[in-house]
Amino acid sequence: MATFSMDENGSIRRDPISVDELCKWAEAYQKEYFLRHTPECEILIVDNAGGPACFDHTTKIMYIETAATISEKMSRILLLHEMIHINFIEDGQDPDEGHGFRFQAEVKRLFAAGAYSKLL
Repeated sequence: MATFSMDENGSIRRDPISVDELCKWAEAYQKEYFLRHTPECEILIVDNAGGPACFDHTTKIMYIETAATISEKMSRILLLHEMIHINFIEDGQDPDEGHGFRFQAEVKRLFAAGAYSKLL
């Protein structure tokens, strides 16, 4: 559940996304959009993910950059992005790290299914 704080200027701001929130969203996305698998994946929020987010298929750890957790929309988009890679691996395919045709087709499928509704 989202939590909010007041900054030094008295403005209300959303607190950064937590690992618990990311895990809950991942579980919901898995049930709704990636029904063929139930992969086990650890999610960590780190300061140097090598990009906004990445998935290490050897350790099955998803890394989300700390800076990305200030935005719920960005965090959710990154989560969906990495879940595409994870589900390719679960299908026995390469993760399509180059974001080629298969990856783009999966983004289109998710978009048509409503996964990006209110995120873009």
